[in-house]
Amino acid sequence: MCWTISVEDKFGSYGLVGVVITSVVDEVMIIDTFLMSCRVLGRGVEKSILAGLKRYAQENSIARVEMPFVPTAKNRPALDFIENSSFNLKSECLYQMSVDDLPIVDSFVDFYFDKGITTLKNETTQEDKIIVIESVEEEQKTFNDFQFNLLETLPKEDIDSIVHKKFYEPLLHHKGSDRVELMASDTDISQEYIAPKNENQKKLASIYQELLNIKSIGINDNFFNLGGHSLLATRVLSRVYQTFKISLTLKDIFDNPTIASLEKLLDVEKRSDKEIKKAPNMRHYPLSVMQKRVWLIDQMGGGVAYSMPVAIEVLGRLDVKKLSSVFDMITQRHEILRTKIVTIDNKPVQEIQSRLDIEISVQKVNKEEIVADIERDSNIVFNLSELPLFRVKIYKLKKDKFVIYFNMNHIISDGWSMGVITKEITALYNNQDLEDLSLQYKDFSFWQETQYTQESEDREYWYDRLSPKIEPLAFPTDYPRFKEQSFNGNTITLDLTSEVENIEKFSREYSVTLFMFLVSSIKAILARYTMQSDIVLGYPVSGRESIELENQIGFYANTLILRNSVDFESDFVMLINQVKESLLEANTHQNYPFEKLLEALNIERDLSRSPLFDYTISLNGDDGQALKLGKSEIRPFEFDFNMSQFDMSFNFVSSNEGLYLNLNYNTDLFAKESMQGFLENIDRLMTTLLKNPSQKIKELEYLNPKKTQKSFRSKTLKEHSIMSLFDRQVDKRAKNIALTYDKNQNSYKELDKKSNALSHYLEDNFDIQKGDRVALLLDRESSVIAILAILKLGACFVPINLSMPQDKIEYILQDANIKVLLKSDDIDKSGKYSKKSISKKSDINATAYIIYTSGTTGNPKGVEVSQRSLLNLLHWYIDDFDIDKKTKALLMIPTSFDASIKNILAPLITGGELIISKEQFDPFYLLNVIEKNKITLINCVPSAFSALLDVSDREYKRLKSLKYLALGGEALDLSLLQDYYLHSNIKIFNIYGPTEATDITTIYEVKKDDFDKSSVSIGRPITNSKVYILDKFDNILPKGAVGEIAIAGEGVAKGYINNLSLTSQSFIDIPNLGRVYKTGDLAKELSNGELEFL
Repeated sequence: MCWTISVEDKFGSYGLVGVVITSVVDEVMIIDTFLMSCRVLGRGVEKSILAGLKRYAQENSIARVEMPFVPTAKNRPALDFIENSSFNLKSECLYQMSVDDLPIVDSFVDFYFDKGITTLKNETTQEDKIIVIESVEEEQKTFNDFQFNLLETLPKEDIDSIVHKKFYEPLLHHKGSDRVELMASDTDISQEYIAPKNENQKKLASIYQELLNIKSIGINDNFFNLGGHSLLATRVLSRVYQTFKISLTLKDIFDNPTIASLEKLLDVEKRSDKEIKKAPNMRHYPLSVMQKRVWLIDQMGGGVAYSMPVAIEVLGRLDVKKLSSVFDMITQRHEILRTKIVTIDNKPVQEIQSRLDIEISVQKVNKEEIVADIERDSNIVFNLSELPLFRVKIYKLKKDKFVIYFNMNHIISDGWSMGVITKEITALYNNQDLEDLSLQYKDFSFWQETQYTQESEDREYWYDRLSPKIEPLAFPTDYPRFKEQSFNGNTITLDLTSEVENIEKFSREYSVTLFMFLVSSIKAILARYTMQSDIVLGYPVSGRESIELENQIGFYANTLILRNSVDFESDFVMLINQVKESLLEANTHQNYPFEKLLEALNIERDLSRSPLFDYTISLNGDDGQALKLGKSEIRPFEFDFNMSQFDMSFNFVSSNEGLYLNLNYNTDLFAKESMQGFLENIDRLMTTLLKNPSQKIKELEYLNPKKTQKSFRSKTLKEHSIMSLFDRQVDKRAKNIALTYDKNQNSYKELDKKSNALSHYLEDNFDIQKGDRVALLLDRESSVIAILAILKLGACFVPINLSMPQDKIEYILQDANIKVLLKSDDIDKSGKYSKKSISKKSDINATAYIIYTSGTTGNPKGVEVSQRSLLNLLHWYIDDFDIDKKTKALLMIPTSFDASIKNILAPLITGGELIISKEQFDPFYLLNVIEKNKITLINCVPSAFSALLDVSDREYKRLKSLKYLALGGEALDLSLLQDYYLHSNIKIFNIYGPTEATDITTIYEVKKDDFDKSSVSIGRPITNSKVYILDKFDNILPKGAVGEIAIAGEGVAKGYINNLSLTSQSFIDIPNLGRVYKTGDLAKELSNGELEFL
């Protein structure tokens, strides 16, 4: 018995989705064949089928069901089904279960005997063998034919609604069959098949039937529900024009998908004449506008990017002589294959040779040699002025194993042409005739010259559509863009087959095509990666609107431009509707050549990229043009053709085998690792939007949470006070030099006494307590003493630049609620006070200091930093720069800058020596200080150290004591440091961090190979700091994408004092990230996890 399975749900009919073949032996039903489409897997259909079999078994006294099964790697899904259906394993290859154990499914399942009992008759056509089923008398029965119709399990109220609204149509069956009633109900939910009535309907039905390969189509059957798509709809248009001489648009098909509705558009007033007529006989013919562009790129050296190599493997007998003859016949049949491009009066034209003999020799080589030869040949640029502009090679591996390699230049071909060639090789090799060609490519190119005027409607559409000027898409690259466009590329593949069912369901619900969904998905992720809303994609169309061109070889394809503004606040449904409208409009105006459009727009040429767009998208389907060479098996032969015409091309392939994305990318811009991550993100985005298409674009999840969870350097922060660490060094190294300024030196004991005296002075005269704020308007040496004294009291110090204008000083004193402003005379007065230790137990979360920004625009902002944040900074600085008792650190930075604080305190809490330079910057003086004091550590801006190198000797002898150099605050130009780096043992670090994150956030150690790079990394976060690159909606961006630096962790400041509004804008809480400071600085995360500041 043969059972055919069809499925209907609220979205409509899925058509035939499965076949079950059974036999009954001794009250046992044996399932010989169980085939089911992946379109309905996972939706409970399997259990419904088993429930139907159960009903039949019970009605026919069948006790048991068995399913023979031989496990293999390819039929793993069948094994999963068997195991999930509760079958019991009886032996290694036999599963069985009692009929009573078969599932009971509360869905509407029915089956029936076909009343037209059948015999089989074979009828051969030119394409395939088909089976014609005829009605015969019942006694002539050869097998029983049953059919299920399954309606997915739904709540009863939903089912009633479906029945009432007639959301679905029943499936039509072959001759002699009755329609199926899905429910035992008086309600008629079926829609009668209505055959074409008048001549126009019959002609339209004939067009639908030919393209959809369906025998009978009613006037109310939906073109897209029957398997139609945009490409087939375009072919409908050409046939409508051929039949009725009426020009319709793709939008007309979408708006009128049935024969009944489309017929109403066949108005005689819409008749037009766009017939391509034969060109006159000429010695030379003009190039089409598409050919002109290829010729121009070839003249500029980019010709190899327009080669079209392909290779196949033939398993079985191959008649090489016959195949050679076939190529010869095709070459004679299509003049374009006998065409070369010559220059006459400095103008390229087509010259057609009357005869071109094709002889193909066979090379006997091994597989490795074949791959090497194909890859070599595919990179050989065609000489457009020499014939032929295609190459054919046959390689013989063994007696019945061959490889056929075919390569042709794009100037005589396109993607559609490859299908034509495949079809004609198949026909001629298998002794089938071909219809004569009514046109040649020269006719098209000659006709095309007369078609485009400055006032054309198509031109005006594109001119308006592409205004204002398109800005290039700022997709993150791994390598800098060359000054001139390169075409080196690679292709990697993403398998999207698992999403096909959900995409089909989505497409039916929102009345869109697969291509519309794919375009919208790619636009969404490009928008999220770049944070740009104006997303432009190029996409190819066949350019064969006339049916006479469908069997033509040649470069007819045109490139259309799809420009949409992605609204991040809207959802995916709105985006796809916008894309749908744009696609239909673009296809309506597809006749205007892309090359003409470039001329009309008069675009300023950027040699580093393609004009108008750098990203393209395409969808290719299974057109049924599989190559057939007798009974031999044909399969692809893999080789690398490392070319890319654009930055990226999203080439989707949809076939019976599934849905795939072949991402072709420029390897001079992108690393393979980045592109593989990009594919993963595309996959995740599609999954996300299919689950919730009403989610805002800005909220769509496309990053794997596991990959956004970064590991940062962490270390337990011991909660001791900073001054307790200083006191420890005073006890251990009382006589060691702690502070040197010019000729003045202070031991740890002396420095401790001076700071104690100032502490007593502040406490006795100004009642300074914990948390009070003390401003410093002091020189560098005095500032060091004051900082220690204030920290001993548990108070907060506020450094002020000596050169700051008085009005700014007064603002700070008032804004920070300063209790006392320390000046130099206060330091002098404090000398008379007690030198006894006054260190008080401090709160690690209390404010350590407040640093005011420069305030070049408006009033300065006061950044409040806790002792905890400062202590974390000091521990990191000590660990990464090996600061200890041997360290001699030079303080070149003004003490009003936060960068000075770590340089003051780090050596003093580790037993090292702090050397202070004069306030005025003097490179000659500084060299003397470095040499005299044997400085080991310097932290300054790059320009300051570069000035030292400018006045240093070539051997840098006066800098030989230096071990560590920390440069920050400016962009680091390594070229200024290269010679010094190569002639010393110095370790150079590039550091980055804002005041709001306690001075330093990231660090990078410069390496030798960095000197060959255009920029230097700012590295990774320091200990207990975290850095994220965020988009403008505070989402984490993928590696490589440019976004805002956001800092979290111990270093984040408390905020801006007396400025809640600004604090709430810059210091925010982000789910899963915690409290962060948004810097406003731009950067990107490199593939290795380091950061590049932009």
